[in-house]
Order: sequence, then structure tokens, then C-alpha cells
Amino acid sequence: MGFWIRLAFVLVVTSVTVLLGLHAVLDVRKASLLGDVKSDKELIKDHTEGTVDEPGDALLRGSRRKPRLPETKEALLARFYHVDVFDEATYPEYEAIKHKPNVGICLSGGGARSFEASLGYLRALLDADLLKYVRYISSVSGGSWANAVFTYHDEEVVKLNDLLGSYTPPERMTRQGMRGIPLNSARGYPVYSNMIGVVASELLLKGTPVEDVWVKAVHEVFLKKAGIGIYDLPAWSKTYVAEAVARNPDMMNDLTFRMPCSGSTATCHNIPFPIMNNAMLGPVEAAPFGLYQRRYVMMEATALYVGFPHIQNVTYPNNIHLALGGLVEPLGFGSVIRDKQFCGLLQCSTPQLKRIPRPFVPFGIANATAASSWAPGALVAEQPILRPLDNVLITAPYFSPFYGGQTREVFVGDGANMENQGLIALLQRNVKRIVMFINTPIPLTEREGYHPYLRPPQEDVDIDSSITALFGIFNIIPPFGEDFSHDQVFRKRDFPRVVSALQEAQKEGRGAVAGVDLVTVENRWWGVPAGRKVHIVFVYLGRVYEWESLLEPDVADWVAPQRLKHKPHLLPKEGVFKDFPHFSTTKLRLEPALANALADMSAWVVKRNIKLFKRAIKPSFWADRGSVDAGAPELFEMDEDDVDTITTKQSQIGKSGHDADTDDGRVTDLDEVDGVKHVTLLPKALSGDGEAFTDVAVD
Repeated sequence: MGFWIRLAFVLVVTSVTVLLGLHAVLDVRKASLLGDVKSDKELIKDHTEGTVDEPGDALLRGSRRKPRLPETKEALLARFYHVDVFDEATYPEYEAIKHKPNVGICLSGGGARSFEASLGYLRALLDADLLKYVRYISSVSGGSWANAVFTYHDEEVVKLNDLLGSYTPPERMTRQGMRGIPLNSARGYPVYSNMIGVVASELLLKGTPVEDVWVKAVHEVFLKKAGIGIYDLPAWSKTYVAEAVARNPDMMNDLTFRMPCSGSTATCHNIPFPIMNNAMLGPVEAAPFGLYQRRYVMMEATALYVGFPHIQNVTYPNNIHLALGGLVEPLGFGSVIRDKQFCGLLQCSTPQLKRIPRPFVPFGIANATAASSWAPGALVAEQPILRPLDNVLITAPYFSPFYGGQTREVFVGDGANMENQGLIALLQRNVKRIVMFINTPIPLTEREGYHPYLRPPQEDVDIDSSITALFGIFNIIPPFGEDFSHDQVFRKRDFPRVVSALQEAQKEGRGAVAGVDLVTVENRWWGVPAGRKVHIVFVYLGRVYEWESLLEPDVADWVAPQRLKHKPHLLPKEGVFKDFPHFSTTKLRLEPALANALADMSAWVVKRNIKLFKRAIKPSFWADRGSVDAGAPELFEMDEDDVDTITTKQSQIGKSGHDADTDDGRVTDLDEVDGVKHVTLLPKALSGDGEAFTDVAVD
């Protein structure tokens, strides 16, 4: 199934990029005769003296143009930052949010599927009054669509409660009710707007340059209805806006800053600090990158800055180098600096306020949200055969605030091209408790079909490969458009324990939700040190048997006709709910019933497992548990008889796929690592609701 999903994705992406590329080629032909319709980037002829002579310009193999960096004659005073990824207190936002518990949320990629599921999760967390305890919300791709409208929506246009939509319990869902979505609810954004139609309109009717189409389409479908302007810049507080205006009074009349839900209500003060993760694919002149020469790096776009917290010197194909590191506030990102001797924070640590050319196009909320979800970008950038279609790629002028030097034009794309959860950004900040919503197209195989202690997972069949990569389990053949090869942050031996807990919860019917304590391994590529302890609540999208059983019969026949068969891969084969809830990421136009069902089911999962979420998020629940988190490993004293009993039952577990019983509880798995037996034990006291698993080290 994973192969066919990937093949369908490649075919759709290739069709779209070919369409856009043909349009670009026709534009070039037309431009030579009639003059071109210029994009923001191509207006350089009116604003600069010439192109950039960067090392490697001659290596633009198959590209239809040289890099062009638009600039202005105006200057601004921008704030630069340098952080130590080993010290969360050095991040610019720390002082403003340190009063909140050290908790983060991840909203994964997944297009409209992730968008709708994320709205449901946020709805339930808001209803439970838990969001006020969350410090960060980190997102990728479709999760960034939800993050952007949730964080930056204008309360005068739509209230937060209306934006997230109202929750309907399964027993109250009706066919008629599921077919309606209020116009002011974000649930309706991919319902009432056709993304493909908007793209076609921008290209064929409005004459929008190809490279600007995706930004305008994402804005039109997801941001505009929430009151977010296409050039709006993110801001965290009124204090920051006042300070930025005070040092740049001449340029502020034509810029709009957007604070969390416009900063107008008490609810806005409880919104977590947003991080939208984009992939920096590499310098324009270094492409195509190829499957084995990819060096994708995560670029963060937040309410205070854009850039790379982790300092890196990256070498691309043909020995092209790019120095990455440092942060600059959004109003300064995209500045074109010609001076090779421009002084960064490495050489000139003070002042942190530096005068730079004003960016021709600000890298605002729309740019960050669109880039975070432009999945075809990596596919085009890495394939030589697709290189003539380079105009479909999103580019940005980049200079390193840390190293200084000249601006280079780089390709940016979907954060899911390299890490599909938004987890790395939270680990870099040493966030201790994380809720990770995994809105995947890949069902989680039940234990009868995949026993995580007995064999490795089949890639993108048993479980999403973006999750296995976090534990150092990688695809044998690198997939097109994705590079997870740098993503290991946890021990490989901990992977079966996580999967086993998710499988158990899924089998019980309450949704694949499990809380696990983990310890990081060193990851030099991302700057994550070894030994950081983190509690993660994994929420893996999939069929929810208990929710299905609560639906009225006529609704259940529509949404879950296979409800009596508890098999995760058994999905509806046709109709509105085809492949629900794992419908394709390429499905960008949703029916109202599909959007409502996914959002309400996701909200129900949170409400059904609310104890797990409270134990992970709410500080008052932490003191009662000491150092042990809900659903996390806990040490039990076991005598030799129990050890012998467990050992003799190992073959029984492997053969039957079922659990074995001991005096201390239900043994679900046994593994031996470095001579130490690791037993996954569900204590008898918890075997009724299955809320916690235990990993027992036996000498």
C-alpha cells in the first residue's frame, strides 16, 4: 500500500509540476517577443544594476535563468540573534514564555488531512483548558496551515471558538448535520475553496508568475479567510511591534504586523509560541542535488525570527559551500547584501541591531506557510530531468546573520521533505514534555501482522517511515522528495516499546495514543545532544474502533462500513469516505462530511484519552507522579521465578501474537539488548484501561 501511495503522489506531483513548468516555458517564449509578466523576483531589472556573480553560477545545469536577487535602495535596522542550541534560555522568545510549563505540541505534515485533524486536536485541547500550559506549537506542511490560522487569525474577522468549529460527539452525528460547515469555521477552508482551481486561476486568468502561484494559492484558501494579509509579518507582542516601528519609522506605514489572534483577547495570551518548519533545500546554483547528495536543512519561521538556530557549514554537489546559522527578525529576512565583507555576529557580536537593505518582498506569514507545505519542491530540485521546471520552486534570498557575507539565492520547500513532525525544533529547545500528532496516510499494522520485537517494520506499510527514522530505522532505498537520513534522535532499541504501546491502545479502540519516556542520542546534524530526557505522547492517526461503534447505524454505514472488522488497513473503498482517515495527501478538496468526521474523530481521541494529555501537559498532575510520566517506563522488582516465567513465555508471544500473563501483570513483549532483558509489562492494576506500559530491566 505504501508503494502505491508513494507512486500516486509522485504522479500527481509530476503532473502539477509539468503543467507549471510548461506554463513557465511559454512565459519565457512569450517574454522574448512581447515582454514578460514579471514576478517580484524578476523585477530586479528595475531595482538593481545586475546579477550576482556567485561561485558556481556556471553550474546551472539545465536551468532557464541565472539567480536574480531583487533589492531596494531603502535600508532598515534589523535585529540579529545567535542562539546556543544546547541552552534553551538563549532563544529570543525564552524570556517571554518561560513562565509557561516546558511543554510543546507537534502538528505533522499531511496536507488537508493534517489540517482538519489538527483543528480537531486543538479544539479538544482548548475545551480541556490545556493550551494555556503549552509553551510551543511546532508544525510542518498541512500542520503549518492549521498553526498559521490558529495563531495569527484576526479576532475581529473570526473568533477562535468559531475558527476551530464546534465538536459533535459520535452518537449525535447525523448525515444531514455532517454536510454543513459554518462559513466562519476553518474546517470549511479546503471545502469551500478548490486549491487546484485557485492555482489554475492564478496561472491562466490572473497571469501570476509561476513561482508566486503557490504562495498566493495557500493564502487564498487558508489564510485570507482568517483575516491574514498576504504580506503580513508575524509578531509576538505589541511591545515588539512598537520597538520595531520606533527604529524604522519611515518604512512602517506600508507594513502590517500580525500578532497571535490580533492580540485582542485574553485567550490570545495563552496561544503557544509558533514554529513553522521549512526545508532549505540548497543554493540555486548547486541543484540538482540528486538522491545521494541531498543536504536539506530545517529553516524555522516564528513570530520573532527566521533562520537556523544550529550553526552549520554545508557542502553541496560540485563543492559548493553555504554557511548557515543565526536568526533575523522577519522584516529583515530576504535582504540582499552585496558586500562580501558584511559583518555577521561571529566577527561583530555587537551590536545585534544592524542596518541592512530592506527586503524587496518580506518573508511573511504567507511565505512561511506556503514554503512549509510545498512538497514538490524537493522532487524538482533533486531530479536532473525536472531541472527545466525550476520556476515552480520557491526561492528566497539568504545571508547568514551569524557568519555574514553576501546573500545567496536558495530553494526552500516543505519541512516534511526532511522531518515530518516538527519534533527536532522542540528537542533543540530542550522541551521536556511533547504531544506529537502524527497525521499520517499509513495505517499502523496490528500486532498480529507486525510484531515490533520480532522483525523490523516494512517501510511505509507497517508504520510511517518518518517515525521509524527518529529511531534510526531508515528506508533501504532513499525515497524521492524525502530525506530522513539525518533524523535519528532516539535509541533504536526503544522503537519496539513505542510501537507496542500504540498497537495496544489502537486494539482497545480508543485511538493509537501512548505516552513514553525517551532519551535522546547525539545528533550533530541538528545539534541535539545525547542524554536529554523527554516524555512524548504519540498520537498516531488511524481507525478508532470505539468511536466507530458509537455512531448511529446509518452514519456508521457511511463513514465506517467495515466497523465490525478491527483491522487498521481495512478502509472504505469508495465514496466520500474512501480510505478514511488515511486519504491521500494529494486530496486538497474535501467534502463537508469528510472534514467534519476527521476533525470530530480527532477531537474525540483527545477527549477519550484526556488523562494521558493532562498528565503530560498540566503541571498539577506532574507532582503526583514524581519522575515517572503517565504511560512511561517504570521499574518493578521481579524475582527469579517471574524472570523464568517471562522467558519461557517468549516463544508463546512470538507465535501467537498475543500477550502472556505473569503474577505481576500482562507481558506484551520481551527483548534482549546488550545482555539485558527488556520486558514490556502491563501491570494488573492498569490492565483494565491499558493506560500505561512498563519497561522492566532484568539482569
